Formats: sequence, structure tokens, C-alpha cells
Amino acid sequence: MQNAHEIYQENLDLVSRAFWHRRFDLLPKYLGIPNQVITKDEEIVISSADELICLMQDFREKLITLGGYAYRRECQEAVFANERKNVILGRHQTFLLNADEAVIGTYENRMTLMRIEDRWLGVRIDSSAENKTFNIVSPDFAEAQRREFEHLNQRPQTPTTE
Repeated sequence: MQNAHEIYQENLDLVSRAFWHRRFDLLPKYLGIPNQVITKDEEIVISSADELICLMQDFREKLITLGGYAYRRECQEAVFANERKNVILGRHQTFLLNADEAVIGTYENRMTLMRIEDRWLGVRIDSSAENKTFNIVSPDFAEAQRREFEHLNQRPQTPTTE
């Protein structure tokens, strides 16, 4: 059996390869739905494969405008989170590259993988990157979801009795 570090790194590599080779249709094989994405300044839940693919296409285009044409993601540590060994918690660094040279500083991420139907799927990522810089999450999508959450988070009025 692979150890947690190997499983985590393999997921990073598979997602990266599909992402940069424009094989967005493969991403749902490696990333679970729903999927939570947290950046320094945004937080969303991706609720469908279509949303995932659309957001990843936008993210890739933003990285290209920043000068990146690849990235290297390196697992720093990963551990099984329970005795059943079906959840992995890990930490990795991302390096945006152009011709093997970093085009911006690295950023750190924490990711949760779950073993679902014999596949390891990333289900949550928490990034130290600022969304306003990297556009990990489409600003329009994030704003629409934020409005919905604000609506849901409003406290109900206490009924008055007369």
C-alpha cells in the first residue's frame, strides 16, 4: 500500500497534468464534488463537474496572463487522518513556472483527500494565495455565491405577538 505522502503527490501530479494539458474532462476523476476552495480572500463550494471545469479553465487562463505555462506542486507532508486510512490531510507548495523558472513567489496550500469508491479525490483546498492575484475562483462566481450565503445567513425575524 502506498503511504500518504505518495498518494497525495500522485493526486497533485494527476491534477496538474490534466490542468496544463487542457484535459479538464479528467479533473472530476481526481477532484471530488462538492469541493471546497478557500483562498486568503475568498471561499466557495463547487457543486458540479461543470462548475469545476469552468473555474479551472478560467484559473488556467489567469495563470497564463501572469506568465506561467506550468507549475510544480510539491507535497511537504501528508498523513492519514483516521484509522481506516480513507482520509489524507496534507500540505504542499505551488511554483508557477515559465521554462522551469518561477515567475512569481511560491504559495502554500493545505488539501484534504478522501478515498471514495476506490479513488483518491481532493475535496478541499485551503490556499495562502490571494484570489485577487491568481483568480483561483472566478470573481463573478464567488460574488454570486457570497450573495446567496449572505441571504441564507440572515437571522429569521422573531415573530411578534399582538
